[in-house]
Amino acid sequence: MSYALANWTVQPLLLVLLLLTVVPYVRGWRRIHGWMPAFATGRRLALFLTGVALLVVAMLSPLYWWSNYLLTARAVQKVLLCMLAPPLLWLAAPLVMMRAGVPMTWRRRARPLAAALRATDGVTAPFRQPVVTVMLFVSVFLLWHDPTMVGLSLRNNLLHVTSLWLLLAAALIYWRQIVGAGAPPGTGLGSTMSGWAAAAYLLAAEIPNMMAGVSIAFIATPLYAHYVDARSIIGPLPVTVQEDQMIAGAVVWVIGSLVYVSSIVLVVNRIFTREGADQPVPRRTWDIDEKFIAPGLEHRLTQPDYARANWGQD
Repeated sequence: MSYALANWTVQPLLLVLLLLTVVPYVRGWRRIHGWMPAFATGRRLALFLTGVALLVVAMLSPLYWWSNYLLTARAVQKVLLCMLAPPLLWLAAPLVMMRAGVPMTWRRRARPLAAALRATDGVTAPFRQPVVTVMLFVSVFLLWHDPTMVGLSLRNNLLHVTSLWLLLAAALIYWRQIVGAGAPPGTGLGSTMSGWAAAAYLLAAEIPNMMAGVSIAFIATPLYAHYVDARSIIGPLPVTVQEDQMIAGAVVWVIGSLVYVSSIVLVVNRIFTREGADQPVPRRTWDIDEKFIAPGLEHRLTQPDYARANWGQD
């Protein structure tokens, strides 16, 4: 249930969940920062708070209210919930920080629940495979663009909120495979996907996202009847229905491609970065005599006339 307040939306469930997430995270970050500052950095805290702020913008700010009347607002919601907030949250190592922020007595009481969840690993493992998670993610965001589903969800506030939660959940599951939980090596919480597999995984989401954005932007007629009918409720707007649709498609297409392609570039760059490799030889030393002398003739480098005879130097 949600309540409109001066174009801001109050969603009690979301506010409670944010409180139960932010407080343990900040508390855990402060504890870990005291003895492991290289891990609990200010950057991680900033990433987490930025991710939370994006969730607030998408689900509580006037953007939520405007998504009932402008397709562009709905497209921005998708960008925030699918492409920006989830990777930022995972990069902040939320599982590690929140666990450290929960009081020890609470953790002891939660051990039976944690053990029960671990017992289901064998059942849930197939559903955590990259092929399954990317198919789930693509299916959810394509369903998000379906005209029939758009009309149903926007006519019913409960369905609207549920669709946002479903989109966010699918995105978190998807980005978890790429980013991992931001945890230190050896904890079992990080991503185990290889570089080339990660690039293919990102491309598998980029292509349908691009096709959806292009289709919405360039279709010649209004695609969503809901936004046509909404004009009779809200009155004139600065853009026509068709212009709104073109802008929304461009947002999904362009911003989505920027996020996915830049992620692919980072992943591929990581593939070609050899950890522990020798430092490159400085350019100024490439042509020194020691690099070009034939094996067995090194002693000539010490002869007084060598430089003048072979290189024309005085």
